[in-house]
Amino acid sequence: MTKQNLYDRIWLHKTNYTKIYPIYVAKMSIKYQSSILRGGFQLFRYSVGALSGLAAGFLFNRLAAFQITKRTDDPVKKETVKKTWFLLVWALISSGLFVAVVLKQPDLLRRIEYCVYISLALNISVVDWLIRKIPNGLLLALMLTKLIFTVYDIIGEGTLRVAWKPPVVGLAVGLGLFIIPSFFGIMIGAGDVKFAGVIGFCLGFSGFIQSMVIMAAALMVYLIYLIVTHKGNLKTPAAMGPFLSLGAIVTLLLPLKLFDFSFI
Repeated sequence: MTKQNLYDRIWLHKTNYTKIYPIYVAKMSIKYQSSILRGGFQLFRYSVGALSGLAAGFLFNRLAAFQITKRTDDPVKKETVKKTWFLLVWALISSGLFVAVVLKQPDLLRRIEYCVYISLALNISVVDWLIRKIPNGLLLALMLTKLIFTVYDIIGEGTLRVAWKPPVVGLAVGLGLFIIPSFFGIMIGAGDVKFAGVIGFCLGFSGFIQSMVIMAAALMVYLIYLIVTHKGNLKTPAAMGPFLSLGAIVTLLLPLKLFDFSFI
């Protein structure tokens, strides 16, 4: 290779570099700005979820206080739900769960649906834990929420059969499984039976089965705790509402394919 050819190649390389480099820089700049915008949008979504959860926690805490005051004369239980630490814990749990919904669920309307379920489930848990009662109004609110979004699914998908089948089957299975023990002398509270049916209605058959497995595991842990601490045994009564709610919320956030019975 002659010196002239070498100089020509060097000059050509520099010329191409001079042309390509600004284009490369522009592309990287656009990519960097896009990543910043995506990150900012994600942060905004999580912030909205967190603040919405805090607001929902406060509002449903007030509702629970009203429901408990209306249903019991026990001053300790009335005051427990009104304490500042109780409100803060409730609001923080609600906020964390709302953020988890935003993280796991890409569809906006589905996020709203799940957040309503979570808020109502937390309310049911607290009221049942304190006074062993599950307000029918909260159960109706859960069913109404499911009906609204089922109608939306029917309109969107145009297939009635696909939309109505999971809620109806889930409701029947939920009520059936919790009514059957009564035929063998094992009594389950009417509120717990209705709540189980509503969970089946909202989550469908697959979701209901998973939530029951989680509920059973949580109850087993609670039983072990009672036995180890000598605070109770297998016959010790326990509020089922918090355990049913736990199973439902975990299933909403972490549905497992292992429990996919969509063919039913």
